[in-house]
Amino acid sequence: MTLRERYAAGNLDDEEFERMLDVLLSTETPGDARDHRERSSRRERERLSETPAR
Repeated sequence: MTLRERYAAGNLDDEEFERMLDVLLSTETPGDARDHRERSSRRERERLSETPAR
């Protein structure tokens, strides 16, 4: 299912759609996509390491 189809079906709200569209438009080449994925993974690891254990 494409991003547009997911949005039309109501599976994404406006904010999610815009965020994902921005990512798609900023990652036009495989290298761009790889860089984005690495940055996202790094941010997620940092976020998880800052979260106190329960």
